[in-house]
Amino acid sequence: MPGYRRYAELTGCVPDEMRDAPGLPTITLHAFGAFLEIEPQRIRLAWTGFFTLIHRRQWTTSGPGPILLSEIRGWLDEQQVCDAEDRAELIDLIDRMDQEYLAHANGNQP
Repeated sequence: MPGYRRYAELTGCVPDEMRDAPGLPTITLHAFGAFLEIEPQRIRLAWTGFFTLIHRRQWTTSGPGPILLSEIRGWLDEQQVCDAEDRAELIDLIDRMDQEYLAHANGNQP
């Protein structure tokens, strides 16, 4: 589907098979202090990525460190997520999840 979107953006033409197709449903999440409109498939993929990458984080004597951006990008490559917009959104979601995890793990949450 991202390929069709990109094709339509570049050419201004919508392929016949997409012209009358319904859009993917989105849900609104109130997370991380913001309202996010996200497709359910992306949420599932982001959670899968987060739980996969949580084991690749570096640990120090003071506790867990953040998941490295290079690890997230590598995981997206493994999942064959090529669309730049999809990659950016998933990187942002996984990073936000990680920030919440770190705040909890380091005792910075009320």
